[in-house]
Amino acid sequence: MEPVAFIRRTALGALGTALGTALLVVCAHGSELPASGDASGFIIHGPQETLRDFCLEDQGVLWLVLPGGARYELVTSTADAAIAGTKTVLANSVMVASASALR
Repeated sequence: MEPVAFIRRTALGALGTALGTALLVVCAHGSELPASGDASGFIIHGPQETLRDFCLEDQGVLWLVLPGGARYELVTSTADAAIAGTKTVLANSVMVASASALR
């Protein structure tokens, strides 16, 4: 390859990289100004108020009941089956991954 062709290709590649980087910077530039607005409908509720007004205990299970009617079960202990099951699944995944790495 001739030196002139090499320099031309290198310059073209550098120019393309610089142009691509500049376009990414322009496109990814974030600004909070367009997102500004009135947050008067945003309320932070304390834990006691949330427990008193939005939680319901049903057969030993604590539920978060939102004003729209949606219900979510709350995990109240690390000994809960949902947490214990997650630990078991993760431990089994690690054991399987380790066993397959030994093969």
